[in-house]
This record gives sequence, structure tokens and C-alpha cells, in this order.
Amino acid sequence: MKNIHKQAEEEAPIIDSYITNKNTYMLLPVRAIDYYSIVVEKESIYYVKQTPLEIIRHSCQRLGLTSYEARRKIIAEEYSLRYKTPIVLSQLEEICAFPTASPAHEDCCWIFQHKDIMIGEAANKGVLFINWEKQINLDISHHTLKAQFERAFKLRYTLFPYSAYFKPF
Repeated sequence: MKNIHKQAEEEAPIIDSYITNKNTYMLLPVRAIDYYSIVVEKESIYYVKQTPLEIIRHSCQRLGLTSYEARRKIIAEEYSLRYKTPIVLSQLEEICAFPTASPAHEDCCWIFQHKDIMIGEAANKGVLFINWEKQINLDISHHTLKAQFERAFKLRYTLFPYSAYFKPF
């Protein structure tokens, strides 16, 4: 994640709050005086004065008109995804994300599903590739990243089987 931190230092504005959108790729937790998250979008990077979980909660309220807790409970019960539950933030815009750890954990990142994002491995750790151009090394095992990615993928396919996400390039 050092490369994202370095890129963010060079170009990221600090904003008070953030609502996820179709261009959101990732929410990274940071421990800084002025902000608590780095948001990676398709064309931008932001520092945000909210934690990743606060951004997820705020986005659920604004995009889905329900609480994070309600969405999490429904998905956990209906799809037997009780731990590290992937979340659909907007059914209309088909915005789905998954946590890399327990959402309450201070090092939990949130990764959004996009055709542009691929997963890989380096030194037994998980790696995200964005358009095969950016590489983000994560501090979780490749096995955990792959399992979370697959769980979110299955949920997304169950809810949106005719989505453009699943059509060939």
C-alpha cells in the first residue's frame, strides 16, 4: 500500500465526507491527524475525514436508504455470509464491496467489485491490480483475499445475473 500512500500524498485533496459511487475502487484505513481513509477511485484519490466503515455506513444510508446494519443482516441471513459480509451499497447502481477483515477492525480495507480489478499474490500476501497498471499490495493473505473476492462475486451474480459486469469484454 506504500505506492498508494505516496501517490495520495502527491495529488489527494482532503474532504470531510464521501459517498461511494460506480468509480470507487477501494477504501483504505490510515492513521493520520487530518483524515482516516484514502479513497481510490478510477481517476482520483481522496483523503477523507471518515473511517472506511463510516463511509460504508454513510453510503448505505444515502444510496440504499437503509442502514449498513440492516443490509448486512439481510445478506448474512439470506446468503449464509455471516463473517466479513459483502455489502450491496446500491442495487440501482449495482455497487458491491467486501471487507478484507472484520469491518470493525482498524486495518479493514473495503474493495469494490469492478471489471478493472484483478487479484493476485506476492510473497503469500494479496495484491490488487487495477487495469493491470496499478498494483496495491495488501496486508492480508492471498487466500483470504481470494475467498472474500469469490464470496462477493457469488453474491453479486445471485443478485444481478444479467449485469454488464458479467458480459465479456
